[in-house]
Amino acid sequence: MQKGKVIYMKKRMILLGSIMLMMVLLMAGCGSGAGTSDTDQSNNKAASNADKPAFDLSKIDWNVESGIVEGTRVVTFGYTNNTEYEVIDFDLEFKVKGDVTDDQLEQYSELKEKAKNMEHDIGEITFQCMTSKCVAPGESIDGQPCCLDGTIEYYTDFDSYEVFEPDMMTVVLSDGKTLYSAYYDYISGKTTVGEDTLDAYTWSDSALAKAVPKPDVRYLAISYDNEDSLYAKAFGVSRDACGEYIDACKAMGFDQNIDDSDEKYGASGTRYFNADNGNGIKVDVDYYPSDDEMHISVDREDE
Repeated sequence: MQKGKVIYMKKRMILLGSIMLMMVLLMAGCGSGAGTSDTDQSNNKAASNADKPAFDLSKIDWNVESGIVEGTRVVTFGYTNNTEYEVIDFDLEFKVKGDVTDDQLEQYSELKEKAKNMEHDIGEITFQCMTSKCVAPGESIDGQPCCLDGTIEYYTDFDSYEVFEPDMMTVVLSDGKTLYSAYYDYISGKTTVGEDTLDAYTWSDSALAKAVPKPDVRYLAISYDNEDSLYAKAFGVSRDACGEYIDACKAMGFDQNIDDSDEKYGASGTRYFNADNGNGIKVDVDYYPSDDEMHISVDREDE
């Protein structure tokens, strides 16, 4: 695999990953569009200052180093969760140091090419350490790939790391019942807790939700839920657990027109499964091992 080749990393349109995206949408009151159900909106709660946990994100120890991911040498990161809460989603963003000039930055071909492709000044480039893998208190994670400007390409030139400094850490944490967002500002050295929260587990009572098994997971959020479509994301899910959910879907009648990556290519890495039940409903289940995420989509088929 050649340097700079695009390999798997889901693109994130904001600072954090899937959970934070849903939290931001709910905080803005826009949900997922006109079809978002009251079920989703009701799980967005404003937390008073008295209810907010006293997070201290400075306790999270992180490191950045050169590592190997899928046979390619890339910039990787890891961290140890020294808080008292489980980390569900993590994003550490770096910016260019204030005393680094554009001429210095342009000595690094990867940074120069990325700024050109993103159509912004090279001094505005950022790199991110992002993962949605769940990390319990006292536990660590390492070997996670970094990316530039939040894109789908891995960041490969470790030598250029010296021009960056940490800017903002954005984290979603859980006490097992509730998801909280928190931010650590490396300029002020302070942690700020977000105003809104989400339930750690949300499922629907809609007709489409009743057509498929209720996921047996710790963390589940619904992106949208209406008469014709349901989309949910589960976090902290193993590949085996995803396989068990797929088997449960088959047992509930989703055994027609099956397209299963495991049957085609064997059991490894990313998995996808889709099938219909013969009654006009289709289910899609996708598993992303890099973040331990399972995505579930249930749709009414066009007649």
